[in-house]
Parts: sequence; structure tokens; C-alpha cells
Amino acid sequence: MSDLGVTVTASRTRVLHELRLLLHWQKPGVHKVGWRSPKDVSTEVGCSETNQLFREMSAVDDDWTDADTWDLLHSRLKGLAEYGRERAALRHLLRITPGPANKTKTGQTEKRWRQTEAWKELGAVLPEQIRQDRDNAVIDRLAGHLLAEIELIARETRATRSGVWPERVQRELRRRMELLPEHYPQHLRTSLLAPLLDAHPERQERTQTAESGVPELPRLWRDETDDVNGLLEAPGARVVIYGLPGTGKSTLLRGAVLRHMEVHPTAVSLFLPLTELADELPEYALPVGELVAVMLTIAARTYGPLDDAARSKVARALLERRDALVCLDGFDEVPDGAPRSRLEAALEVLGMLPGSIVLSARPSSHIQIRGAAGSDVVWTGRMRSERIRQLLDLWFPDPDDERKARTLDVIGKGMIADIADSPLLLGFVAYVAGFSRDFHTIADLYDQYIPTCQG
Repeated sequence: MSDLGVTVTASRTRVLHELRLLLHWQKPGVHKVGWRSPKDVSTEVGCSETNQLFREMSAVDDDWTDADTWDLLHSRLKGLAEYGRERAALRHLLRITPGPANKTKTGQTEKRWRQTEAWKELGAVLPEQIRQDRDNAVIDRLAGHLLAEIELIARETRATRSGVWPERVQRELRRRMELLPEHYPQHLRTSLLAPLLDAHPERQERTQTAESGVPELPRLWRDETDDVNGLLEAPGARVVIYGLPGTGKSTLLRGAVLRHMEVHPTAVSLFLPLTELADELPEYALPVGELVAVMLTIAARTYGPLDDAARSKVARALLERRDALVCLDGFDEVPDGAPRSRLEAALEVLGMLPGSIVLSARPSSHIQIRGAAGSDVVWTGRMRSERIRQLLDLWFPDPDDERKARTLDVIGKGMIADIADSPLLLGFVAYVAGFSRDFHTIADLYDQYIPTCQG
């Protein structure tokens, strides 16, 4: 049984064995002789358990073929050209990258050349002869990574094929949710960063007086644990996420959408900036059906076109289903006056929806979100020291990367208290550390970061 409740009969151990043989270019069932020809280096040949695992996890139709699975995997690895050393090594061994003409006259010479390139990508020492029974450390590492890629695209395929959104819209929503600020490395995604954030529920009841003037979001469910994911995913939840700038409020919202898309692939997940919603609202309060239509207009503009049938299907899910999730980002970014008033009225109407509604805001004496007394509150705050280390390990996968050493040096100069307050600022540190310059204060970091981004 997989983590999505899908029955999987394929053996993960046998799948890994098949993938090891594939990366060795060895035919299945043959131990010392019998190599694959270059044209057979794919999951179409000798990977029956692998293909079964994909079909079961993705719930594809009966007409789906092993060639379709390979095409999808090939496309993914080829499209992620700058995402990590393991993927680069896999592209060499699976013949996704072209080889020099003078190195590919025979299968064995091409294989040796590709092994050399793969080992170089990983910074590993290449033995004179790579043998399956002796040199499995690198192959084991790559086989595990390849299996993770296969499982990921299987989950994504299942979600896009069974979701309420059209497949192209679902894919674009997922892609945008994974994006981090431009200065973050391409291999670092929201789904990796969000679990590192320090987010915790507030347990102290807030007074009605302190909450006056906030759009009413009637509570349908209340959590009494410290499980933030459980809080955000509960059917009918009402949650407000508070945090200072750069503490990860938007990242937490995007991570909630991604997790919801994975755990509830047939439900509707939606992420909208509240500034865009406020711009589309009229002066008068809309009925809930018309308000949902406005939200879908923004979604179509952001994530991809929706025909009438798709709009009707998504709208019905938002209006009727408790497993829907709507994440609304940046309440504090909406200007005071008429735009804020229109938004407050709209949020009161959205309280009629049966699904979960989560919105984010900076804490401020000038911002009062009506209804927060009936909602759960989550605060984002300082990153723990071990999480900072984990983020840097993700940022710099190579432990010998000199940029990582410079980043740790910056953190060691007494700025850790300031940096811990903001994962975004920690990202600045890691980014700026790629430049040969000393930093002694937070101002030094910004002085380098701002012109770099502008230039």
C-alpha cells in the first residue's frame, strides 16, 4: 500500500534490482555476460516490475504502455537539465545526453565513456572496471534516485489524470507552487523548503475585541494538536497564518497546496494572491457563486484557460465539497480603503464554502481580520539551527562546495540571530556567498544582493 492509499503489488526491492541492471547496461538475469545494446538502455526492456509499479501508483488506463512510461521519464530527466548531480549522472547512463561520435562506435566504448562522465558528475573515483558485484555504491545511489523520480512522476500523473482541474492547468499550478525566489538554486523547491519552516499553532484564545473588524470566516473545524499539516489539511478548516516578512508564510501556503494535491488528488486546490482578488471585486458584495466565478477567472489567467465545462466542474467542487482547499496569500498587501473593504466583504462570503480556507498576513496593529477568533492561527517564526543546516545541505549538495563554507563563515560572524528570523534572508546569505567577498553585517549582505539582482 502506498502513502496515497493505492494498492501496489510491485516489489520495491525487485524494482531497485531492475534499475541497477539497467544502469549497468546489463540484461536481466545475466550475471557476468550479456550486455544491453545502446538502443535497449531504457525502462522498456527488462523492467517489468518497474513498469508495474508506475502503472499501479499512477492509475493510468489500460492502453498505457511501457513506452509511454519511458517517454515520460525520459522527458522529465531531459527537462531538468540543471537539477542536481544525480540527474546529470542518470542522463549520461541512460543515453539522454548525446555522446561524442568518436566514442560511440561500439556499445562497450560508449558505455565506458558514459560511466566516466557519470562518475565525474558525482565526484566519484572511477575504477578501472566497473563490476556489478563490486562497484555498487554509485549505482545504488543512482538507482535509488531514479526510483524516487519514477515514484514522483507516478504521483504527479495520478493527480493530473484524476483531478478536478484540467490536466494542463493542474501541471501549471503544481509548477508554480514549486517555484521559489529567483536567487534560490533551481533544484531547491517549495516541497523541500516548506517542511523546514518553523510553523506552530497558537493556542491562546484571542478576544473578540482584539479581532474586531476582520472578515468573518466561521470555524467548521478546530485542531488541538501541534500538527500544522493536519491543521491545514482538515476538511472545512479556517486558518490564518501570521508571520513577519521573510518567515515563509507564502512558502507554507504553497507547500500546503502541493501536499493537498498529493494527498487528495481528486480534490480542488487553489492558490490566489489576495491583491489580484481585490482588484477584480466590484464595490458591492457578490453572492458566493459569482465570487467563485471571479476566482476562477483569475485562476484561468494564471494557470491556464478553462472552458465552460471545466469551470462548471471546478466551481461545483468548490461550492459543494469539504475536501477543497483555497489558499489566499497576502492580506496585508491589499491597500487600505475601498480595496480592503471589498476584500473583507468577499472573505465573509467565502466563509460559506464547505472546504478549507487558509490565508496569510503580517501581524500588525493596523490589520484586523474579522473572524480570526473563530479560526485557527498559525505563526511562522525563527528557523531552528538544525533546520538552517538542513537548508544549507539542500542548497549546496556537495559537502566540499566552497560556497557552503563561505556561507557557514558568514553565519558564524554573529549574524545568526538576524538570519534565523528569516528563511528568505538565509537564502540571501547562501546566494551572495557565491561571490568572493567578505561580509560582516546584514547591511553588507543586502549591499551585494540588491545590485546583483538588479544587474
